[in-house]
Amino acid sequence: MGAGRGQTRRTQATATAAVAYDEGKWDEFVHGADVKSMNVFEYYAPKLLQKLERGTAGGPGYASWDMIFRELLEDAIACGAVVLPRGYDVGSFEILFTADADGANDLVNVRRRLPRNSKLIKHYFPHLNKWLVMGEVGPRGLSVLAMSLHEALA
Repeated sequence: MGAGRGQTRRTQATATAAVAYDEGKWDEFVHGADVKSMNVFEYYAPKLLQKLERGTAGGPGYASWDMIFRELLEDAIACGAVVLPRGYDVGSFEILFTADADGANDLVNVRRRLPRNSKLIKHYFPHLNKWLVMGEVGPRGLSVLAMSLHEALA
């Protein structure tokens, strides 16, 4: 017999776990909950919004957005707007917001929690402000966030 005859050759395929995003599901969520025009801070962090309206120091820093987007991602997963691969949940990722070097753009930074040396994914993010409403979150935020989560798994 010649080399390789009678043997089945198998190739190993590695598939990247995909993160699915469905903006229509988010629209259904905000319409069904009647929160399309509600401010994101009002929905997720009402005490923080009250501080902003009073002009109190300690306004919407990036730590606020980190917290809000973790909560928002939980809702997006619950309503099916974002689907993570089996075995992953919000706690599987670090989600941090920062500014780029010149301060002109906001960045969403996503990294898998494990392994510790996982790569940091950075994407420009539409400018974050206290006027962002729930109905705009899908196109302005969840799409970028879902893309970042997907790349963090690659």
